[in-house]
Amino acid sequence: MQRSRTLTTMIALMCWLYCSQSAHAHVKWFAGYDWSTPPRAFVEVLTPTTWLMLCISLVTLTVSVIGDNRLGQIKALQDLENRLERRRTSSLMMMRIAAFATLLVAWQQGNLFAPELTNPSIWVERLQFVIILFLFSVQTTVAAGIGMLALWIIGASTFGIFHMLDYVNVIGFSWFLIVRPLSNRLLQATALPVLYTTTGLSLMWLGCEKLVFPDWALRLLEQNPMLTLGLPDEYFLTGAAFVELGLGFMLIICLFSRSLSLAITLVFFMTTCVFGKVEVIGHTLIHASLIVFLFEGPGHTFTPPAMFHERMPMRIAFATVNFVIVVVAMINIYSATAVSVVRDHQPVHVHAPFDVTDSPMRPDVQLTVEPDKHAGWNIQVTTTNFRFTPDRTGTEPVAGEGHAHLYLDGNKVARMYGPWYHIPDPGIGPHELRVALNANDHSEFAFDGTPVQAVVNFEVP
Repeated sequence: MQRSRTLTTMIALMCWLYCSQSAHAHVKWFAGYDWSTPPRAFVEVLTPTTWLMLCISLVTLTVSVIGDNRLGQIKALQDLENRLERRRTSSLMMMRIAAFATLLVAWQQGNLFAPELTNPSIWVERLQFVIILFLFSVQTTVAAGIGMLALWIIGASTFGIFHMLDYVNVIGFSWFLIVRPLSNRLLQATALPVLYTTTGLSLMWLGCEKLVFPDWALRLLEQNPMLTLGLPDEYFLTGAAFVELGLGFMLIICLFSRSLSLAITLVFFMTTCVFGKVEVIGHTLIHASLIVFLFEGPGHTFTPPAMFHERMPMRIAFATVNFVIVVVAMINIYSATAVSVVRDHQPVHVHAPFDVTDSPMRPDVQLTVEPDKHAGWNIQVTTTNFRFTPDRTGTEPVAGEGHAHLYLDGNKVARMYGPWYHIPDPGIGPHELRVALNANDHSEFAFDGTPVQAVVNFEVP
């Protein structure tokens, strides 16, 4: 049975999401990311902060299941839902407009449908233009959906499936355009479940990225420190990841679908105050999908997963147990896949040391490691006759400028573009931290054949 949603839930979700609004910032659009940073293994992801956020997520899911069942019988809200339901005929038009706007901007800027997906060829540009023309008519919308699906496949062959899983929602969007204009009612009905599932998986995949590659998001937080609302970076980042994991899972099981779609849409627009029009352009397809959810809810043909069970204890168990299973599985898959992807992106050559023995100014480095008062350890790199030049990375080596590589217990954990860095708790016992100064071309500075580096041993009690 279709469940109405409450304004109280909308307000609560808005407050919760606003406090974690940067969870929806696509890191690859706004901060430099590189494959030289090793991904966290699954056991490394399981920090005390991660366990805390998992527990909070389970409590939130439990409360949401109870609220979804008990707070949906207010007459005024039932009338509101009926009014929204009458807008469902506008869903296809909304999706066509969103696809038109996204592809037009992408065609003009030379990418597929997201800022960092550079268009691989002139033939893809022509395909985009044809798809744009197909969107003008309902009769050719099916062809437009097939064309968008082809763009995703082209992206997967160009950038890899691992990267394109960030945009798995495009598959659901394309499927909606393909089946909604058809006369077959059963095929029509599959549009919503596929759209829900792929949008939710896209959010969850981005949440896994923040847990497995925290360095990428930490660079974004360094550029925009106001996003953390004064919280420690690691705590905020893990919380943001679980917000995405939780919201994605709730979309998949259709829990609070109408209120959740409204809340996420408004939060996406709030982040434009920080990230500007790139945020709007990149999320147009998701905005349209969420508006469709607002109009149609979970639909009427298929029973929403959140309603599979009649008894409340079973509904709670279904939501919480499956959330743990899905989150554990996705983090495992993401981490394991990331290892092979990073290995494939590693350069096949080894840089010879950049000897600066004849330089009049000898570079030097010192390393300080102190426990953070909240979690993890703070790393400070103090240099002499050396400056960080992230804007010149990849250029010719110059004495006295470049970046640093940070190694924990012999494994590279980060490329440092500044004097400060934060690492999560590496686990109980002794550890070795090493930092080496590197030139712009990534070769290590050396003086009289000795690498310019510093080593500190510390122990976690």
